[in-house]
Amino acid sequence: CDTNFTGDLILPEGIERIADYTFEWCDELESITFPKSLVSIGEHAFDFCENLKTISFKEGLKIIRDFSFQNCHSLSEVVLPDSLEIIADYAFSDCYSLKKIVLPSHLKRLGRGAFSACGDLQSIQLSKSIENIEDYTFQGCSSLASITIPHSVTSIGQFAFDGCNNIKNLTIPDGVSTIYTSSLPSLQSLTIGRNVTSIQRDDDRYYGYYTI
Repeated sequence: CDTNFTGDLILPEGIERIADYTFEWCDELESITFPKSLVSIGEHAFDFCENLKTISFKEGLKIIRDFSFQNCHSLSEVVLPDSLEIIADYAFSDCYSLKKIVLPSHLKRLGRGAFSACGDLQSIQLSKSIENIEDYTFQGCSSLASITIPHSVTSIGQFAFDGCNNIKNLTIPDGVSTIYTSSLPSLQSLTIGRNVTSIQRDDDRYYGYYTI
């Protein structure tokens, strides 16, 4: 990115796609306003935009791809549009100043490691259309104090809540059949759904699993 490029970025209507790596390392960029025409944001598109503080999303956006906003260290709050269907792998990982993110109500996929190492994230509301919490999704979210896992969830991946030691109470919904020990933080209480049949360590080739 041109080192003289600073301040605000306003993208014009008509742009439908931001390609991979487009604004990577634009580390003096402070705010972005997306157009209503935008449908997808590519991989690493805003990776290492370290001074990015404000993002204005519009309805129409469908997908945020892998690593799109990784390492945006100054982001503190993000409100995503209801049109968004996919947040891909590590999309907001290592945004360690991110305190609040509002997820869309019809989100279909929250990818692997999507919010990993977001150490300031305090709370999050998962949409009722989410079926899988993937590996590492909230790993290292040490300030996360509460999360409600919706009944739509049928699987929770390895290390999903690893290091989220501010969460004291967690309820695993009935649709989940296997819990990985690595996905659980230190808890005061754990409520396990009626269909959970095994609590399994990371790699049962070495450690086996425990049957309930």
